[in-house]
Amino acid sequence: MEGFLALKSPLDVDDEKILDNVSNRIHDTDQRFDFLGSRLRHLAATFIQDRKLEPPRLSNTEAFTTWLEHFSKEHLEDTQHQWHISKTEGATLLLMKQRVKSLQSGDDETWQRVQIIGHVLCDGGIDYEKHLVRLCTSALRVFMAQPTRLYLIGFYLRGSRLEVVVLDRSGMYPAVSVDMANESRLLELVVSFRFMTDRDLGRSAVIQMDVHGSFIRLGDSEMLYLEGQTIAQSDELVGDGTTCYRGRSTGSNLWHHVVKFKWPLTSSRPENELLRLAAERGVEGLIKLRHYQAFDRTSTLRQGYHNGPYRRITWGSQPGSNSGVDDMTVPTDEPFEDRILTCVVTTPAGRPLRTFADPTELLIVFRDAVKAHRSLFQVGKILHRDISAQNIIIVDHSPWRGYLIDLDVAIDLSNGPTTTDNIAGTRPFMSIGILKKRKHTYRHDLESFLYVFLWVVICDGSSNPTKTSRLRRWFKGTWEESATMKMDDMREENFHIYLDEFPPRFTYFKQVAEAMRGILFPVHNGQLWTGTDGSLAVTNQVYDGIIAAFQRAIDEKVSSDTLG
Repeated sequence: MEGFLALKSPLDVDDEKILDNVSNRIHDTDQRFDFLGSRLRHLAATFIQDRKLEPPRLSNTEAFTTWLEHFSKEHLEDTQHQWHISKTEGATLLLMKQRVKSLQSGDDETWQRVQIIGHVLCDGGIDYEKHLVRLCTSALRVFMAQPTRLYLIGFYLRGSRLEVVVLDRSGMYPAVSVDMANESRLLELVVSFRFMTDRDLGRSAVIQMDVHGSFIRLGDSEMLYLEGQTIAQSDELVGDGTTCYRGRSTGSNLWHHVVKFKWPLTSSRPENELLRLAAERGVEGLIKLRHYQAFDRTSTLRQGYHNGPYRRITWGSQPGSNSGVDDMTVPTDEPFEDRILTCVVTTPAGRPLRTFADPTELLIVFRDAVKAHRSLFQVGKILHRDISAQNIIIVDHSPWRGYLIDLDVAIDLSNGPTTTDNIAGTRPFMSIGILKKRKHTYRHDLESFLYVFLWVVICDGSSNPTKTSRLRRWFKGTWEESATMKMDDMREENFHIYLDEFPPRFTYFKQVAEAMRGILFPVHNGQLWTGTDGSLAVTNQVYDGIIAAFQRAIDEKVSSDTLG
């Protein structure tokens, strides 16, 4: 290990969110699953025999890191791999793809090289929750730096047990568990890492490199180059892992395309089909499809692992030094969620909603986005079902400023109403009805527009709300608890709790929020009504009212600026 790695680059995701994301997406040990396989076992055995390697004699966890450092120097010199270590709160071990003399920072370039992550507690601590957070935080950094990575191998050493797990977009599952007393098996495992190919380690070849930069192939000959920085990226380890880049054609300097990598559920309808339908039906305010390709499924990548129902972490228990995933989890009824890596290329390339130039632009973008939703629903006969802060973009130099993107969970209504009651959408912006598992309607999407509006205004350019914001509650609790909380908050006497968080420059936006709340939550018989009247007259009335609320605010702002 030729250099120490400082792992302190900022990651704006708190521990609680990481735990919520992963803790109920864990599988138990499958005794029939052979993680290494015959090829790696044979290569490891031959290497151990040829070099006359002796199993390590390890008395504690610190001895493991010392031995691994020695092994790296002696037996990885003829490979591209290199172990690096950070000795902060124990030890963080990273197997790097490319050999370098020294690494001084934890930036994206560093995380782009990571192949395996490991965490070792050298102080005798056995806090399982802390271990899981550290491991998953490192994994999240890797996936964000390598958005097309298929899976990531990780391990942690607590007490006398070294447990290897695999993390992918469907969750986490244990691969190998080795007791430090079983020194021969420990040696076999570490030597096997040496012979793993890029595919064994979970790397994909979707994004390639040449002298001009990173690119993807559109068919056999056409190439599309990716801009260096992402324009949007999910901060969740388990889930769709959406990552978007701007793209340009060979020989062009104009970034006219958006390249989106995503892991949607295999049970959902491919986005490309709905984008084509929307274009054929004349929908306005929606991105246009340029290219689509599907790659690997998580179920296939798990190579025979038995994907039964998920398990969840049981917090508050006191694990022993030999406790592993199975000891710290209990079964749930949640079935395995199979996901597939997709690449969708669309145009135009817009900006994230939070990058609005001024309040007036934000109002115009929201007005046009609601109009786009109306066109999608009434003209295209497609229901979006995932209105969120990430799925509205700003398009410059266009008469239509607010565009909708992402039809991954959208449904085609042309064949009649759907009967599905599956929860769809982005958690903070889900409507009360969806949280109660009701059938999705256009009104639920419009309710999500209200939540997005509150979010974007209160966050005022930031990706996430402050730790004291009421918006933080939108992430927490069960679906039913979230529905009850939002129901209380949307009452006229309580709604001010959100308006009070509006920054001063958005004071006049309060009238828009109040108008939307009144339209979406009428009072029937003294009760807040969250149902949907699907008649054409009422549907038009709801759309017209919300669009008019934004237009009034735009006109008043323009008039005020003119007089001022």
